[in-house]
Amino acid sequence: MNSSQISIMKQTMDLSETIFQGLQFAEAHLDAGKFEESLEIMSGVLEGMQVIDRALPKVLNYMPDSDLGDSTDHLKEVLEFVKLSYVQGNFDEASTVVKQLLIPIYAGWRDEIFRKFSPYILH
Repeated sequence: MNSSQISIMKQTMDLSETIFQGLQFAEAHLDAGKFEESLEIMSGVLEGMQVIDRALPKVLNYMPDSDLGDSTDHLKEVLEFVKLSYVQGNFDEASTVVKQLLIPIYAGWRDEIFRKFSPYILH
């Protein structure tokens, strides 16, 4: 791995942690009935995921056992469903999906990113 790819890995790990915190914050706002605030946070989460989605091929294509395809695709599907729930104003559905699906799926995906990238970052 070159220094540019390692930098992308570090930035991806940092951003993935920020996104996770954003999801938790959005969940808390949904629970409190602060839908507008949660919408702003979820917008930032979606932007962050787009940044990661564009960056991942730059490093994963050069790694052995680099397939995140199914987990990334599933995460994107759930994110799109949450986005649609927000657009339709169905905040109860969004809250349920964020809690029961999105956060656990995202946590597993983030953990996989950390497992794959950590050996390169520590050296």
